[in-house]
Amino acid sequence: EGRAFGGHHAQSVTHRQTIQHAPVKQSTHHVVQRESIVTNKFSFTDAEDAHRKWKTRLVQYIGGMNKEEISAEIASSDNKCDLGKWIYGEGMQHAHHKEYRDLKESHAQFHHSVGDIVRAVQSNKREDAKRLLGGDFSNRSTKTINAIKHLQDIIQSRASHTQSKPQMRTGTDDGDWEEF
Repeated sequence: EGRAFGGHHAQSVTHRQTIQHAPVKQSTHHVVQRESIVTNKFSFTDAEDAHRKWKTRLVQYIGGMNKEEISAEIASSDNKCDLGKWIYGEGMQHAHHKEYRDLKESHAQFHHSVGDIVRAVQSNKREDAKRLLGGDFSNRSTKTINAIKHLQDIIQSRASHTQSKPQMRTGTDDGDWEEF
């Protein structure tokens, strides 16, 4: 699916990963180990935009305007794009939600449909590819975009509910208040 695009008002999930670099030699005989932090952010809005862009990409591919090589095997896989990596990675913490399961299923069907279109084009069955684009792909795309929005809403409402809980206080005998 390539890179995700966009990124406004999205629920973001941050992953931190430490990468060890090779030792760096200083001017004397000291060796210093360098470390850098890489931050990857998952955004529901970016995932939504990336999946919407598949339609334009496929229309161009079917029409021969896009000479890009698209692997049907990779396009069919629901765990290669950023959303798929999130679904099978950090997103699994939301597996108890129906909306997560709906997204996982619709996303897999979406990529299966993309793969079918790519295979049709590669077999010179452009009319079949157009039919799939207007039928299965269109339906599955809408379902996936809606599922992304529904899960995002659930996660955001839980996050705002958690943040809005009042602080608990306990009174002590001497009239002081202790927060915890």
